[in-house]
Amino acid sequence: MSVEAPINFDTLKAYRKAFESKPDDYLDPDNKERKRPYSDPQEVKIKPGLGQDSELKGTGFNSSLEINRFFSNYNLRIKEGKTASEALRSSVSELEANIRTFTLEFIQARLVIPFLVKLDPTAEYSILSQYDNQSVVSKTSPEERFGANLQASIAIDRFMKYSPAGSLAILNSPAGWTNWFDEEGKPITYTDNQMTIYWKEANGDLHALTVVSDLTYDQSRQYSIDMGVDGQSLEGSSDMERVANLVRKPILLSSVRRGQSPVDYAIDMLLAKRGMGDIKIQKKDGTFEYKKVAELREGVRKKESMLNFCEEAELVIGQLKEYLFSQISNLGEFKTQEQIGTIIDKAILEITRINLPHKNSSSAGSFSRFSNKAENYSTRTSYTPEVSEWMQRSYSSEIAFLENQKGCAGGRRRTGSGISLGTGILSVGSGIGEGIGGNCSECGSLNIDEHYHCPDCNRKFADETSLSPDARTKECGCGFKFGC
Repeated sequence: MSVEAPINFDTLKAYRKAFESKPDDYLDPDNKERKRPYSDPQEVKIKPGLGQDSELKGTGFNSSLEINRFFSNYNLRIKEGKTASEALRSSVSELEANIRTFTLEFIQARLVIPFLVKLDPTAEYSILSQYDNQSVVSKTSPEERFGANLQASIAIDRFMKYSPAGSLAILNSPAGWTNWFDEEGKPITYTDNQMTIYWKEANGDLHALTVVSDLTYDQSRQYSIDMGVDGQSLEGSSDMERVANLVRKPILLSSVRRGQSPVDYAIDMLLAKRGMGDIKIQKKDGTFEYKKVAELREGVRKKESMLNFCEEAELVIGQLKEYLFSQISNLGEFKTQEQIGTIIDKAILEITRINLPHKNSSSAGSFSRFSNKAENYSTRTSYTPEVSEWMQRSYSSEIAFLENQKGCAGGRRRTGSGISLGTGILSVGSGIGEGIGGNCSECGSLNIDEHYHCPDCNRKFADETSLSPDARTKECGCGFKFGC
């Protein structure tokens, strides 16, 4: 992709200033007297094939999925009655969450990936992302592992909605089959175990993080049994069925050992199952990176600060957000959509450049390697724009680095907790574009089950895409014949 017009940074700054002062009554910086109302915002048509020529193909960041999610999320918020600025802010917030998660899991290869959630007991699905206030359930793909992740996420949401302080819920996602395929049609196989851990502190606040480890399937299964899951419910006639059943049955505990934090208890049980030796994480080329067990403890202890990066990386994220806000009036233009996709790619590569091992003196994977002297984006008053430099810079080393990092092949990230929790569990981009499409346009219910309706009588049918064509419903009771 190429950027056909240079970016005017004076205009960009003016847009940002106007956006932050009056986001719903946006000023045109080229004509201060003329206002550009957004009282009746429109959905945007997404360019066919958007993101397909991304230079990040083959890395853990699925640019095509992410950029389409960005615009699909915008359109969904518009359908819900949000203003253009509110819809854009939601898309930018989720994009930021996914970039931060990707940085921790793929670029920095952390064993602990925190994510920010909150509980809203008044909502249908109560566990929400703090970034965009959307539920984890709505962001979880029904495709992964035959819907097991989605079922587990719903069970965890229902449990945590009313569970007492000190409660614990874990989605246990083992290595192995996924039911997903990469851009070349090859099956995606997870090479590590990831657990999404939710817990309530003594004050009732909800927290969540993903833990990456080298537990085998047998160890993962026994971990769930030791934590109270019925072993019979984990049986299956095939490896795929056994993996799906393990994911489908989350660990749900109303309390743990007295005086112990729920998350510490979960880590203790994990280490008791695998031992205290180094954790072995497989890379795409078949080699392994070895991590000290102490990193798990350190990650839990520093979870609050891990999502804040060094000032240089924070600057990149700030510049990206600044640019995206400046495009509020151009989102429907295919050329702008392409440019946004390119600049998101460049921001990922720029953050990778900042974090490459050769830029740091300490060993890979250690916390000392990554500065936490972050300057919060919201406290800055201006940025020195460098986006044009990203467009000119060659990132061959950074691309090669990302292509060999561990994680999910083809850029798929596990969605056990949906939201940008971690590549394996949490951050998936949004379920939008991965099969969840928000509310059903026919009945208004949240379309987490991929149901469909008869076009003649509106009768509701369950999703049958997992069935063979011969086994699918051929005719509705009203007489309408389905073409399957």
